[in-house]
Amino acid sequence: MSLQRDLAIERKNLTQLEGKDWGHSSSESYIERGCHELRYKPLADMDVEDLRLLIGQNIGLRYLMPIAFDVLRQNPLTEGMHYPGDLLSAALRTEPGFYDENPAAAVEIQAIAQRAIAELGKVDERLRRNPLEGINEALTQFRSGRGR
Repeated sequence: MSLQRDLAIERKNLTQLEGKDWGHSSSESYIERGCHELRYKPLADMDVEDLRLLIGQNIGLRYLMPIAFDVLRQNPLTEGMHYPGDLLSAALRTEPGFYDENPAAAVEIQAIAQRAIAELGKVDERLRRNPLEGINEALTQFRSGRGR
């Protein structure tokens, strides 16, 4: 699988691409309801928080990770709803099978994480503590889950 973006694919939504209609959720869970609703949103219209949420739940990785990588290449500290670098943390925490099938992506995501850590080293301690902890924890989990 290539981690290059495909604009024709990005005009579609996950329901169309995967051929599975989950329907709408009546759950009170923000995560469950949000994931169900986002399956109807065209990939091209997704924002960083949408990507973070779906990737964090291992949904649509085949289609969403190329978009996320493109965003992270530009700014590894891109922020969804929680803290600078939360999209990176979600990408690092994806199921290990994704990176087993995409070894070049495994190398690249670690390099992106190292860039983020270096960038956080340049900011005030109060501003970097939570993002740095989140990224370091996610990177440690990534490496231990892959036997590295």
